[in-house]
Amino acid sequence: MSDDPDSKTLAADIVSRSWEEAMSGGVSADLFASTTLSAALASLVETHGSQAAASMMDRFAEAVRAGRFEHRH
Repeated sequence: MSDDPDSKTLAADIVSRSWEEAMSGGVSADLFASTTLSAALASLVETHGSQAAASMMDRFAEAVRAGRFEHRH
């Protein structure tokens, strides 16, 4: 994964625009979120393998439990 700040900003902008487009198009937030998470997970598994992707998801689960994502979008 790239930690390049410019790449992260670009990726966040693209996701934000996609989110806005989906909401404007009538797609529910839950459906869009679960669909994008599934696509992201598939990409992580393909790129890093199942075990590494599962470890990444464990870290995300810990961040969710810690409240890190409660004030997004």
